Amino acid sequence: MSTAHLENIFLNFDKNDYDIVFMGPRSELECRDRAYAQKYNCGVVSVNEVIDRKLRYKLAVTMWGDHQSKNRIKKYGIPFIAEKTLLVASIFDCTYGIEYLKNFPYNYIVCCGEFHKKFFGQFFKTENLFMLGSPRFKAKATESKESDTTGIIEAARKLILEQAGRNINPAKKTILILPSYNNVVSSKMNCATIDFLPMLAKLQNEYNIIIKPHPEWASSWSGCKDFFCKALPNAVFLNNVDNFMLYPIADFVICDYSNVIFTTINADKNIMLLNAGRNDVKKYYELRDPVNSYLRDRIINFYPDEEEKFFAALKDESIWEKQKAIRRDIRSEFFTENPNPAKDIAELCRRIVKGEV
Repeated sequence: MSTAHLENIFLNFDKNDYDIVFMGPRSELECRDRAYAQKYNCGVVSVNEVIDRKLRYKLAVTMWGDHQSKNRIKKYGIPFIAEKTLLVASIFDCTYGIEYLKNFPYNYIVCCGEFHKKFFGQFFKTENLFMLGSPRFKAKATESKESDTTGIIEAARKLILEQAGRNINPAKKTILILPSYNNVVSSKMNCATIDFLPMLAKLQNEYNIIIKPHPEWASSWSGCKDFFCKALPNAVFLNNVDNFMLYPIADFVICDYSNVIFTTINADKNIMLLNAGRNDVKKYYELRDPVNSYLRDRIINFYPDEEEKFFAALKDESIWEKQKAIRRDIRSEFFTENPNPAKDIAELCRRIVKGEV
């Protein structure tokens, strides 16, 4: 599940160490589109094939499955195809999966920071819980010099030119918009950002605007791009680009929900959160998830009817001075100082398979 979040772990294994087992048509499409078999030179098989062939693994490593259905948990067959299971928890989507945790027999959990360690500690023994960080983040390099930073920014500008066929104006500040893919707001193309497009359109002449949708939109990218192009014709639209490549040139990052909020906070970028409509937040538990509440109590956020507040915030330097300190506190709560989580998670897998853990 969520292979994009596990890719950095793959890089720490030899080709004979593992198979990628996809579950369901969406995962199969992702494995095919990303050419995992060729990219990582490993086996890529379906869970049905694994069960038919009665394969048995020492360890199954996964992220969230379908936490809403006990039948699907059984159907996926993870407990039957592996002796032990390891959940690599995402930074965001965990605290509303309590029933899932109760019904799915995980043997081990890797979490990202103190916030989640406390949460998972309610359900798992301390010796089965490892706070190693998120494998989504690449290994940290040594401190960058100013010249290195300039080179990174130029590389990002070059990438945009290659992908979008146009430059962004270095004399203007840049707003990076990273809409999520959130099923609970399906009437709004699965993202709360839709309600804000008329407001964002008013910024097109003053700011560079870059829009990079969630990878889940890839299969419907053409329609998605047309939709945004109509609302924001002056914006740059990108697909199939890692967000980490775009952060260096962003002065502000706009998000709504999901893990991208934490990748932005970890990158220490000025972040503005867009809220789903007030009625949606009351209706959907996922939007009232404790992590969402935690973030919106601290990070500046807006409803669609708060246009003046939104525009004023972009110009108010005092807000961003305070927000920088707030982001630092959030990072200490949700992240570890581990410079290479993916490497350590891979090593944990090896130790589990050897029976050392």
